[in-house]
Amino acid sequence: MDGSAASDSRSARLTVETFAEAVRASDIGRLVAVWLVISALFAVISPHFLTVNNFLNLGLAMSVQGIAAMGVTLALISGSLDLSFPVVISASVVVLARLVSGGAPEVPTILLVLVLGAAIGLLNGILCVRLRIDALLVTLATGTALANALVLIAEMRQASASRFSTIVVRICRACAPPGPVMT
Repeated sequence: MDGSAASDSRSARLTVETFAEAVRASDIGRLVAVWLVISALFAVISPHFLTVNNFLNLGLAMSVQGIAAMGVTLALISGSLDLSFPVVISASVVVLARLVSGGAPEVPTILLVLVLGAAIGLLNGILCVRLRIDALLVTLATGTALANALVLIAEMRQASASRFSTIVVRICRACAPPGPVMT
């Protein structure tokens, strides 16, 4: 073995050791290492794991959680904690499903659901700022109130539920642009 080959072997070993030390030293490095090990394990177990369709399915499945995590991250950065976001998401889904299944046009219904989420967030903000109540307590209370409202909506008799849906569907249709929007 000549001197240059031994030097290359030593520098490669130092590079690998330096990389391994950097991975162990940082949280992100350890997270990436665990992700790589889990990905390699699933790639060996299932030949379909490393396919484009699987990554698209994973992305679609995690999109709601990712969007919710961005909102919670903003709340955490501002120094507060939002406990109502899972119930706000649930309420939005329930309202959207009830209206669309009742025949409401998609675009106004989606806008209505976005306004609903924004109104709940505005209510939380007003209660925190104006009344100077801790965000943890406010969001816990609004989340509990929304969860109870969802239970009431789920337990409503069919007749009253269909009357409510009919009224909201008429409002959404009145706000909809003429002609088909989505197919």
